[in-house]
Amino acid sequence: MAKFQLYNPEQFISLVNLLSLRNGGQLQPSNQEEEEHEDDEICGDDSTVWGGKEDEFKQRFLDRFAEIMLRVKSRKHVCSVALRESRDQCLNGDVKISLFVARDVNFEHVDEKFRRRLEKLLAAIGASVYEEQNDISAVKQELWEELLRFYQPRLDFYADRLRDNLKAFKAAGSLDSIPLYTPQPQSDYSEQRTFWDESCVGPYSEATHDDYMKLAQKHILELDTILCTGDRATQRRLLAEHTYSIRRAKSLRILINSCPNFSAGHRLLSDILFLGHLMSCYYTLVEAALDIPGFAHLSIIFVKSPAPRDCPAALPPLANAMEFFGQTLNPTSVKKFISEKLDVISAERAFKQLQDTISRKHLPTHAELQLVFHIIRTVDIDTMNREVYPYIGCSKLSCFLCAAFLESFNHHGVTFTTRGSHGKIYTLWSIPDMDGLCEDMVAFLHAALIRMLNLLIREMTMPVMTAAHVAESPAGVTDYNPQPPFVRQYHRNPAAQREFDFLRAGAPENLIRNFGPVEVGARDAPRAFEHRKAPGLSGECRHCERETARKCSRCRGPWMCSERCENECHYGHTSECAMGRPDTADHLLWACRTLWLGYLDDDTRQDFGFTKCSSVYDVERLFGLYVGLTLSLGVESRELRKWQKEGTLTENIMAKYETIPENRHSECYRWFHKTFGVFNSRSGPPNLDLLKIARPYLKPADRGREFHQLVPVEKRNSFLLYGLLLNGYHPNPSLPLCNDLYFEFGFVTGRGLEGEEVLPGVYRSLISRCSFTEFWTAFQSNNLIGLMDEKGLGPERKKVLHFEDFMKIKRNYPRPSVWRLRHFVHSRDVDPPLSVFMDYGFFNCVTVGEVFSLKEVYQELLESPRVDPMELHAACIKGNLYNFARRHNPNLEQRFKTLMTNIYPLRNNTQWAVASPSFLLFLVLFFVSVSFTNLWSTLMFLVFYSPWILFTHLWGTLMFLVFHFPWILFMYLWGTLMFLVFSFISILFTWLWSTLKLLVALSFLSILL
Repeated sequence: MAKFQLYNPEQFISLVNLLSLRNGGQLQPSNQEEEEHEDDEICGDDSTVWGGKEDEFKQRFLDRFAEIMLRVKSRKHVCSVALRESRDQCLNGDVKISLFVARDVNFEHVDEKFRRRLEKLLAAIGASVYEEQNDISAVKQELWEELLRFYQPRLDFYADRLRDNLKAFKAAGSLDSIPLYTPQPQSDYSEQRTFWDESCVGPYSEATHDDYMKLAQKHILELDTILCTGDRATQRRLLAEHTYSIRRAKSLRILINSCPNFSAGHRLLSDILFLGHLMSCYYTLVEAALDIPGFAHLSIIFVKSPAPRDCPAALPPLANAMEFFGQTLNPTSVKKFISEKLDVISAERAFKQLQDTISRKHLPTHAELQLVFHIIRTVDIDTMNREVYPYIGCSKLSCFLCAAFLESFNHHGVTFTTRGSHGKIYTLWSIPDMDGLCEDMVAFLHAALIRMLNLLIREMTMPVMTAAHVAESPAGVTDYNPQPPFVRQYHRNPAAQREFDFLRAGAPENLIRNFGPVEVGARDAPRAFEHRKAPGLSGECRHCERETARKCSRCRGPWMCSERCENECHYGHTSECAMGRPDTADHLLWACRTLWLGYLDDDTRQDFGFTKCSSVYDVERLFGLYVGLTLSLGVESRELRKWQKEGTLTENIMAKYETIPENRHSECYRWFHKTFGVFNSRSGPPNLDLLKIARPYLKPADRGREFHQLVPVEKRNSFLLYGLLLNGYHPNPSLPLCNDLYFEFGFVTGRGLEGEEVLPGVYRSLISRCSFTEFWTAFQSNNLIGLMDEKGLGPERKKVLHFEDFMKIKRNYPRPSVWRLRHFVHSRDVDPPLSVFMDYGFFNCVTVGEVFSLKEVYQELLESPRVDPMELHAACIKGNLYNFARRHNPNLEQRFKTLMTNIYPLRNNTQWAVASPSFLLFLVLFFVSVSFTNLWSTLMFLVFYSPWILFTHLWGTLMFLVFHFPWILFMYLWGTLMFLVFSFISILFTWLWSTLKLLVALSFLSILL
């Protein structure tokens, strides 16, 4: 037996760190496949599907099983599953199914309990096929109940979020009226595309539109009714079942997409899809147990994670790392191979920071590699190719390094693929050392490692190109709470951008066809009107959805029934097939079809006039103009691209809209018709004055003054808040311009929709009901709450928890430090303020990486709807931060226990519970330091001036004896006397003052203890 070891780990780790500097670690776009299927899943394309529908279903089952095994929602954790179909030595023996399950987080007791129950129930369903049991409904019901219990944390998370988003959806008025009918796009055969959600209503048309919208509103109200039930367990079950039954209803999508609040509708649809996902997985598991032979003898095996590799303490500098792939460190090589934004010094600094951050850390083995190494160690190499299914199911897309290793792994035809890769590289990654292997396997692993290194070096030597950052979730949907998209970089949402960039890199057609966030896959029980296709011989046309046996004539990829569909297929294929990457016209079209402004990137905003808008409201009007142009008037990306390049965009937009009667012109077009001169201008983006709109609110004497001339500071800050709110913005902690406003005006207390919509709405209503002088004087006197109540805004502002308590504390008085913590985690700052530094354990952080990790932990806590910030503050005062965080995040790593340690708790001093403990500590340190300084000064005075006094005395005596000058003696004695008197008084006063300070410090210290 031999042992596999990673030779020269310093070189490998340095190469990985070097690669992570390229494009923020996003090395490649997502390599997800184009072939689409009716079940909204992600599976292989033509090159990765080996046996048609059977292989396709096995891959889908493995992915769903991996998703099931992660009960707690986390962006970091991944689960992987492999399938083994083994027989006895006699080929006629029964097949035995083994499922190997690996995770990057340790399995707990609840996982083990669920494994045993799941194994037993799936085996019972599988055995029913051979025992000819007709009724297994009881077993299925038991399986469903078990899934509901195990999946409780995720269901609770999405239920809480659904409650908030449903409230915003209702507030937008979408349930109060029926949206107008909009004709669906026409197909090649001039037949209107219809759907049939309800047999008693009939196909969707203008005549049945109102009935379908009422049906969709009924579905939404049923969700609201379920959320009002008292029993949480019943809520989970009803939500999972009801959302599953309605999530494919196109009438529901039409209703939600008609919501005036685009983001609220987008979030609501996303929640419905995620909640309905569990039952989709349930049907997949049941179907697998019935259809895949061997489930009667099922065994589910948890793979033990190998020991993490200890990163070497000494890692080479950038110059040595560049030599690994034959390059020298100079400005040209840095810009060509690392980043165009870096010079040599900044590149060395960034690389050293990466090396220092990872040095001495534990490097884990990702779940996909855990499975591969477990299989090659436990499965006979002679039967591996026959027994192990060559696909690894993953709960998320694989990272770049895992995909590179799997691509390099090919042992006598044994290869493994996954659902795809998001192309991002992670520095905390390693290949484990392993003994007990045959020599041939060790030699093969070394060869695979060499191939992987060559692949990484090839990637490193390619010129830097911007690759899209993509979502890592299974369907390219990053689970997030999106913020309203504003002008250019303002309030930009990274999660939404990653989602769009994934689509940009090649998104599944189901994302495009459904015009909204797509659930994380599902194969469901057959529906009444579902048409089943013959395996591999035909499929739905990507564009018109007709059954066809024809594929794209250019790339032989997806089904395309005609050349016309090849040319007209929106976004999802035409741009990929013809150009390889979508352009800004494709981006704009996709944003319009999804009714989601957040999908517009900077280039698209520049090309189509969004950067010339003076406010958020103008951005939304312009976007509404393009929505009408594309969805109602049928303009495709090809025409938009042509108009933009010719410089005739404005003229053609107006020409298109003028083809319809004037009484049918939308409000967006009327606005555009008045202001089209701004968008027709060849000049660059205007220099927007956010404060211009707020100047009429000032007194006449103040309107001509510069911003910095407004005094006092409360008036100046109120004026800036007016400018932001009246332009459609609200304070953003990540921008220096309004960082302080985010805290001072209480936006820091708002969570999710409270901070994004409720509080800005309250302030805008207050602006319309009071004068500017009333506003800023109320702010100055800490009476904004009273002013809001006086103007009838009390019920609205009470929706924001803790807002009243926060705003009633005078600004010069200490506020609970948890609000500074929330301010810090939402900002771009690296150094926390003193109160956060002391209270929440940041003084324990040694590296910048630890600061960011701890910051992320607190951010996840404070974003959770189940965490009250003041409860976190109470845990801080009690010195119980880690246990509190672990209660809400059971998978929190042990290393945070040390980082989240502070010097508290407070004991028996509840009168200080609302103050920041670090404020008391600050007082102690201040008075002790002052006392120490005074005492030290006195000591130094005595040490250094006593010899001088002695010297002066001796010198005076000598002069007297030598020259016999009596007046010298008199002057000397008088000076000495005065010196001693005043020195004694000064020393006495200093000691008394220091003693007083020390007593004050001790009194505060007694409060802390």
